[in-house]
Amino acid sequence: MEAALEALRSYGLAASLIAPFAGAALVALAPGVRFAWVVACVAAIATAALTLAVSVQHLFGHANTDAAASLQTDGASLFLTPVLAWCAALILIAAIKFQQEAIDRATPLVFALVLATSGGWSLALHARDWVTLLVGVEIGALAAVALAALSSERDRGGLHGALRLFSMGAVASALMLIGTAMIARGAGVDALADLPMAFVRMPALVAAGAVLVVLALAMRAALAPLHAWGGALFGRGGDLAVLVVGVIACVGAVSVLLRIASYVLPAPALGETTAFTLAAIGVASVVIGSVQAAGAVSVRRLGFYAGAAQAGCILLAAALGSPAGYSAALILTFGMAVAALAFFAGAAAAPGERPYAMEAIDGLGRRAPLAGAAMAAAALSFMGAPLTIGFLGRWQLMEASVGADWWWAASAGIAASLAGVFFGGRLIERLYFRRIVAVAAPVGAWRFSLGPALVVGIVCVALAVAPEVLLRAAGLAGADLAGVAP
Repeated sequence: MEAALEALRSYGLAASLIAPFAGAALVALAPGVRFAWVVACVAAIATAALTLAVSVQHLFGHANTDAAASLQTDGASLFLTPVLAWCAALILIAAIKFQQEAIDRATPLVFALVLATSGGWSLALHARDWVTLLVGVEIGALAAVALAALSSERDRGGLHGALRLFSMGAVASALMLIGTAMIARGAGVDALADLPMAFVRMPALVAAGAVLVVLALAMRAALAPLHAWGGALFGRGGDLAVLVVGVIACVGAVSVLLRIASYVLPAPALGETTAFTLAAIGVASVVIGSVQAAGAVSVRRLGFYAGAAQAGCILLAAALGSPAGYSAALILTFGMAVAALAFFAGAAAAPGERPYAMEAIDGLGRRAPLAGAAMAAAALSFMGAPLTIGFLGRWQLMEASVGADWWWAASAGIAASLAGVFFGGRLIERLYFRRIVAVAAPVGAWRFSLGPALVVGIVCVALAVAPEVLLRAAGLAGADLAGVAP
């Protein structure tokens, strides 16, 4: 037992990052759709279990990781990587239901791309230097683009969304490459952990680079008003693409942005500019995302815009740069991931020829009780209703904001909750109080593959009922990000 723990301590991190890419290679070469799906699920579950074990050991046990020179752990990576890994596993379990969205010969590749998307963002969350971080971000982003294109093969409208995601991603890649080069040049360091203590020779250059990096990741995370690519993809894209992009890619980008903020905010001559940029984008995303969600005519676009508003709250919490602010940001990111998982998985169960229309969910709570409950739970979390993880995150945001005399940030969180009451109530009314008008689509045995994602989404949204372990983990991770003793 001691030998196993020592091996986990020494090699667990590297193994957890290699596993999804090794699994993706095996899946891409697998003969047959069913066999490829089984291999992908095994690889994803093994990765998620290994990631969780590493995070628990190092977050609660305070163990040091003997990782490769290009890898490191911190509060963001230890708290959020298991969230991404388990979401990827649940999405892959459900992916067999969506195999008809892609041409048969490309289906194994689609499963492999889900693993690659998760693996890329996990690599970025553990990167020690800017080069490794860039590689991880590009792997995760390009895999998501390829998956969006392949899983929309039978609906040409979804290809337009994939093209927009690619074009906006190209702009984000250029901004991030320029921004990281400016930071490395002006600060004279390559490692992220060295930035807070670095002698910044050219403060203006480094500050401009930090702003470009924030803008690039905000574009990938679909923060308003930098989310123009989302309307087409979430309106007409395939269900699997919507799940992967909405749950893994967007949450992964927010997670990496939160991690970078923890290194940039304490850096000399950078903190004030970066905090202002984060707060400005955060407020804009809360306001614009809430307004667009209230006026959405597509159920999946409603979830996308609600997620943008939630991501804005995450940036407001991160801009505080305090242990309480980082803890609130981590809870909000966890809430964003599980609510998006429940929402988009529930929407995938909507029948009819136009599953992206609001009318498709009329009466869904009676036709598909589990899917309706998942969507209702996600809507309640997005609006910050009591006894949901969304409420816990918003409450922590307000506590941290008031403690720092950022009353306007607390007001933005309250405004997001008030706006959520409007679009969340509208969605719940359609789920349970509208007459069924959509014709039920033919279903097979594989429809049950959505069950784990729906159940886990509901349970995690309701985790605020007994959040002691989650709060403890977020508190330890937040203290680590802020560089203080827990």
